[in-house]
Amino acid sequence: MRMIFNKKSFLFILIGFFLIAGCKSKYGKLAEINAPEWVFDSNIVAKNADEISAVGMSDVTQSGLRIQWMQAEMDARTKIATQLLVEVSKISKDAIRQTKVAGVEDVQKIFSQASQEIVRDLPLSGVKKTHLWQDPKTDILYIRMVLKSKEVNDHLKDSMILYDKRLQQSGLGFSKAESKKLVSDIDKGIDLRFKDDVVNANDSSADIT
Repeated sequence: MRMIFNKKSFLFILIGFFLIAGCKSKYGKLAEINAPEWVFDSNIVAKNADEISAVGMSDVTQSGLRIQWMQAEMDARTKIATQLLVEVSKISKDAIRQTKVAGVEDVQKIFSQASQEIVRDLPLSGVKKTHLWQDPKTDILYIRMVLKSKEVNDHLKDSMILYDKRLQQSGLGFSKAESKKLVSDIDKGIDLRFKDDVVNANDSSADIT
């Protein structure tokens, strides 16, 4: 099933992320629990160095394990979306600095909004669960989820036109050539960060462990 962030759900998961971040004391310090290594660092068990991963967590719910599982998955998806937004925003800012465009702050604001739209519309059907662990003492559920770089790369490259469109609509006076150069630099940055490395041949599906 194809899952796409709309504006409301995108805002909801971001708000949820910050609420969870503000309630760390409820879960205690991760260093104090006897958990698998991937709970502390989702990259430790990565089969592909360029996959984007995150660990979602959820406390016990009155509605049972199914809802707890869904909340942990949502937490992981939120963290993946946040990671992508941070990285895509950094790539666009680097391109703006390197191109030395006029009105840097205005362009950054425009591209920041465009980056949010692009990440918001990223299909998350490719996000897979790879690891699952429940703390036997607290019953807190931890789920590791991953998204392949190729899927991110394909979506971002298909969305490059949005940067050009927003820049032309801004009224900042950018010529087609200037806009094309700037978008091209972002495109190169996307390729470098989300390159499609060789994926482990045995990684055709996610194995819950």
